[in-house]
Amino acid sequence: MRKITLLLIMLWSAMLSAQQLPGDRYSISPNPSNGRMQVTLPAGHADVSLTVYNILGTMVFRKDVSTPDGTVQIDISTQPAGIYMVNIRDNGESTTRKVIVK
Repeated sequence: MRKITLLLIMLWSAMLSAQQLPGDRYSISPNPSNGRMQVTLPAGHADVSLTVYNILGTMVFRKDVSTPDGTVQIDISTQPAGIYMVNIRDNGESTTRKVIVK
């Protein structure tokens, strides 16, 4: 089962946009979490989109923020425990982070 999960993550990651944002500009905490997380964004960014996918690639959360104040709350606490991918799109570029919900 673990090999299948790893393979799915690798395949899903390969499907992401070729142009990636520098990952060190964003943070998600806590990780692992109970499903409630905070995404810290660089100051002054507008039109940021956050999308969360489960391990099967199904979208479970989406939030568009036109004028973020530096932090955005994500709440997927109603989802089952597992691995999720958080995609952050900013000005046509994207980065994806893995999060774990306990």
